[in-house]
Amino acid sequence: MSQDNKDSGSVVDTSLENSSLAGKYLTFYLDDEEYGVDVLQVKEIISIVPITKVPQTPPFVMGVINLRGEILPVINLRRFLKIPKTEQTPSTRVIVSEDGDLRAGLIIDSITRVFSLRDTDIET
Repeated sequence: MSQDNKDSGSVVDTSLENSSLAGKYLTFYLDDEEYGVDVLQVKEIISIVPITKVPQTPPFVMGVINLRGEILPVINLRRFLKIPKTEQTPSTRVIVSEDGDLRAGLIIDSITRVFSLRDTDIET
């Protein structure tokens, strides 16, 4: 939702002000930074499995995996966010995430926890 600001001629995005971001989040690490994803978008968390490379894809697309008969693209979030490369560790995981019709595996360094976030914890 956008609202026109008649005084300045610019458009002000009010979508965050009108929607609630409260809910449960799965947090994970990439390098020394902690990130989060809505737990409702997480379908499962798996260990690293062999990834089949796909030619002519962006550098952050590692390839595809066959997960119980479903072919999923696998995205390296470090490369996508331009975080320096590191070696995989025993903590490295793939978060299988779904948003609408889009489903993909996201390579992350380690899972942190699941926690609840209230509206009062969020600043716009």
